[in-house]
Amino acid sequence: MAKPLTSDAIPVAPRTYRDKSFNSRTLVLEDGRAFMVEKSRIVTDVPELVAYLDQHDDFESVAAE
Repeated sequence: MAKPLTSDAIPVAPRTYRDKSFNSRTLVLEDGRAFMVEKSRIVTDVPELVAYLDQHDDFESVAAE
């Protein structure tokens, strides 16, 4: 019997976001994982972080540089 898919099992292509409010900051997800914004950019392939960034107006998805 196949295991049900979780968000950890679904691969996400790396995405780049621009932070419109801060040059640098630390984002902490509910599960305690921390991610750094540097030079107003964050690149991630973590599904939970992508969902978080997509839901907040401070971040906009941009073409990878």
